[in-house]
Amino acid sequence: MDKKRRRLPYRHIPIIAEIGGVGAVSRALGITRAAIYQWHTIPPHQVGKLCKAFNRLPHEFRPDLYPQPAPGKITKQATAPKADVFCSIRKTELQALRRLASIALDRYGDD
Repeated sequence: MDKKRRRLPYRHIPIIAEIGGVGAVSRALGITRAAIYQWHTIPPHQVGKLCKAFNRLPHEFRPDLYPQPAPGKITKQATAPKADVFCSIRKTELQALRRLASIALDRYGDD
């Protein structure tokens, strides 16, 4: 009886299998395996953590966002993705939440 080969849910992200599978990635990032199975691509905010945890370059995880450096041109700058964009997004989200909270307090009081 031929056993059907089980298809990996993350087969569209082959780097996950290369670095040890979903379990290794979930432990490194401190998230559940189920969260990783929902990925279509590796989220940009996780690339830096994965680079540090598995000693890889960003273009190995997201070649669409991080072009492959020319041979001999790999520097610390190339290995660490910039987090400024994500920090500014979080700051904007926090400001929006504060505005919503103040509106709710004005409208409904301290009940």
